[in-house]
Amino acid sequence: MKDINPDFFYTVELDDECKFKSAVWVDARCRASYEYYGDVVSVDSTYRRNRHGLPFVSFVGVNHHGRSTLLGCALLGNEEIASYEWVFSQWVKCMGTAPQCIITDQCRFKYHAIKNTLPDTRHRWYIWHIMNKLPSKLGGYRRYGALYVDLNNIVWNSRTEESFEDNWADFIDEYNLHNNTWVSDLYDDRRMWIPIYFKGEFWSAMRSTQRSESMHAFYGGYLHSKTSLVQFVHEYDNVLGFKEQRELEDDAADSKGKANCRVSTVDKQGSLVCVTMEEEKLVNDTILCVSYDVHFDHSTQELRCECNLFESSEFVGDDEETTLPHVALEETMAKLAAHHAKKRSESVSKTQTNIGS
Repeated sequence: MKDINPDFFYTVELDDECKFKSAVWVDARCRASYEYYGDVVSVDSTYRRNRHGLPFVSFVGVNHHGRSTLLGCALLGNEEIASYEWVFSQWVKCMGTAPQCIITDQCRFKYHAIKNTLPDTRHRWYIWHIMNKLPSKLGGYRRYGALYVDLNNIVWNSRTEESFEDNWADFIDEYNLHNNTWVSDLYDDRRMWIPIYFKGEFWSAMRSTQRSESMHAFYGGYLHSKTSLVQFVHEYDNVLGFKEQRELEDDAADSKGKANCRVSTVDKQGSLVCVTMEEEKLVNDTILCVSYDVHFDHSTQELRCECNLFESSEFVGDDEETTLPHVALEETMAKLAAHHAKKRSESVSKTQTNIGS
């Protein structure tokens, strides 16, 4: 691979008997993608379909279409702190800089390894991984149905830290969960996963997205339990090629389309403008219409969205793009998407010259 593609990075860790321990590899396409989509990175190690039983680690970002994009991979000899520390340090060595934010499951080994090797990176946990455990952890309670609804409402709809903490206390009292250790630990770790504690932070729309699970489904089309290490690397390259092709198709589709949101109402008072937006979102094969307010101050050029999407998903641009006429927000969002698509397409075009097929 290195002979075909000079920008291909790999490193292997051996034990005292020169036997395989761990490996990290990053394709040139992944390195190019990291330049644009490396602010927030998801790290997952739950995909285990290698015949040698080695945990497979994926570094995943989110591209300008909201799709998962690979940023590197690793095979671990074991899931211990030292193994993760080695993988993280080698991956950052390849990329040149650490990500601003990283998101993982609740693995304590990852937690300590990130703390030790990436001290300046903001770390949080996937909410979905936690909420998915509710049936096994709390399903035995007599009022589980109501409990499930109330807990979801508290987690997703708390508007302030104070309201979350008050609602959580009421929730514990209502369902008599004072002695439930799992629930108590979740509260102690609330700053690692509750959305309100990340308000205003950029998380590239990873707050509720099941990135690892979608990648698992994708890998399943290429990798299986009998895949050898040599086949594994070859099929990994096929994965990247397919993902790149799909991204180019998305770019082409975006160039012909328009934003899936529209202006509902506009209220202007002096330099302050409040625009009520209606956005169509696909949820479980059903299209839902979601309304939210966007506030824009012409005097300060400050843009603030009620749903925090501008802050958490980077719907912002340069001065020219953020000077928003109050009737052109939809058009501006479409221009931003096209702008990011153009940047990414130029990067891919340059990278392809360094990639062997």
